[in-house]
Amino acid sequence: MYVGQELVFSDGETCLQKIGNISITGKQIERLCHHYGQKIEDDLVYAEPAKAQKETAHYVMMDGSMVLCRTDGWSEMKVARVFPTNSVLQSSPKRNWIHQSQYVAHLGNCQDFTQKLDALIEHYTHKVFIADGAKWIWGYIETFYPDSTQILDYYHAKEYLHAFGRENFSEKTDYENFIKEYTALFLDDKVGFVIDKIHQITPNSKAIASHKSLIEYYTNNSKRMMYKTFQEQGYVIGSGAMEAAHRVVIQERVKRSGQRWTKEGVQQVVNLRVAHQSNNWSKVVDFLTNAA
Repeated sequence: MYVGQELVFSDGETCLQKIGNISITGKQIERLCHHYGQKIEDDLVYAEPAKAQKETAHYVMMDGSMVLCRTDGWSEMKVARVFPTNSVLQSSPKRNWIHQSQYVAHLGNCQDFTQKLDALIEHYTHKVFIADGAKWIWGYIETFYPDSTQILDYYHAKEYLHAFGRENFSEKTDYENFIKEYTALFLDDKVGFVIDKIHQITPNSKAIASHKSLIEYYTNNSKRMMYKTFQEQGYVIGSGAMEAAHRVVIQERVKRSGQRWTKEGVQQVVNLRVAHQSNNWSKVVDFLTNAA
């Protein structure tokens, strides 16, 4: 099963044969992955963390990743990454390394996904949510964790600024000065001032829609854009860790060239991948031991 969540099933067959002279077909590996991937889905119970872990602030990041299914075409698999704030180590001036994370992944509706996520994070007293502006995400957080720390991903906030600037300014210098000025303002906790200044801009005909979107986006998320305050409190303000989560949990295994999955099959394989990447492979081993 380990090779099945790591490699294409046929490649797993070749790998086991060459390394351990183990004769097992790709189809047998596939059946095992689907069976025990479903066992994890049905029987997953998160262990209650120790008191010290409960009281440690934990980042909670979530986003969607598209996978290709045979019957439904491209479908969104929702992914969350959860890790303690003290596990973020700086490996270079512009790069962090996270030495331990837990993951949740679900192909389906928001409610089922958040139920899985709740089971993981419910014990942590201090949660720091970082996400883009998706309404379903912040609706869920406001409903169930209104007292949590909420941060709008800085890079998504900046993307909206760039989108409007590119459409509204024909001169490169004007565009660059606009980005520099307004970025500096909202990095200084002046998002309200930024919104007022954007209101005062009369957009050209191409930028009317992006001008409106920019104002709405910042207005809806203004309390989550206090980036200076968040950084002074020691928090990261970007969700780059989620981009890495999409890659290592989903893309490296289930989005290889030519792959198309059943909805059940991709969830089962991703369940195994989540167990591995969360350093919880012992759960799979327990299922195997009990089955034997």
